[in-house]
Order: sequence, then structure tokens, then C-alpha cells
Amino acid sequence: MDKPNWENSDLFGMMTLKRSLFSFKDETLKDIIERAREMEDKYGHFFDYILVNQDMDRAYNELLEEINRLEVEPQWVPIQWVDS
Repeated sequence: MDKPNWENSDLFGMMTLKRSLFSFKDETLKDIIERAREMEDKYGHFFDYILVNQDMDRAYNELLEEINRLEVEPQWVPIQWVDS
């Protein structure tokens, strides 16, 4: 799951969300976002899908779609995992 896109959010919505969900100082929130970007750069290749939690209903529907896709698409694992 990914963080909301703060740069593209309207100011009122962002401030409301920020006040209601976070009790962090601005510097702390910026640090969290920067660390998330660093983790995505470093480990992003391990993930097939990134779910952005901008809107709860939309994120929920996207999560259900991804789960349904995973149920029908073939998956693979290393052969060593199967032969253990």
C-alpha cells in the first residue's frame, strides 16, 4: 500500500486528512514520506502492484480487484520451495 499523493491533493482535503489521521509534526510527516520513497526505490522491484490509499472506497475496490486477479492468474514460486 502506498501513501496518498500529498502534492496533488487539494489543500482543504489534505489538511483535514492530516489533522484527523496524523498527529505528526510537518517535519516528521515529510521524513516519513521521504523514507517511503527511499524504500520504494530500494525494494520496489519486489512488488507487482502498488495500492495507493488516496480514497478508502477506491483503495478497497482496487484491493478486491487485485485479490480476484491473483486468484485466477497462474503464480510461480522457486522450484526449491516446492521440493522442500
